[in-house]
Amino acid sequence: MQNDNTITFDDEEIIIRLKPEILEGHGWTGDLSINFEVFDNNPLNNEQYLAVFKLAKMMASLPLFMEKDNQLMERVGVLYDQIESEDQISGVVTGVRPPVKASSSEKKPKSVKRKGKVINIKDFKRK
Repeated sequence: MQNDNTITFDDEEIIIRLKPEILEGHGWTGDLSINFEVFDNNPLNNEQYLAVFKLAKMMASLPLFMEKDNQLMERVGVLYDQIESEDQISGVVTGVRPPVKASSSEKKPKSVKRKGKVINIKDFKRK
């Protein structure tokens, strides 16, 4: 039996994972865990890997910066709206979730874990 919640990745990919914190009976608390998936068989050399991983960390840091800087949040929102309206966002949607009502409670199956390292963005926050 195939699990519809299984995604395959290429070894060179660095995946940014967003996991909303959910409070039973209330839904999303507003907190978000941002993690990375990286794979042992990544074919990039060390310099290339570190460059791509730094870009991923910079991208994943954006919510932290937007939380501290409302003007940045507004500017990113305006840019996103422009890019989305012009259909300039590159990439491919690999799965489509059926529409749901925001007020409905739903049970989603747990995803199958792949072999990889999970690195939490909290590891990169300055103390």
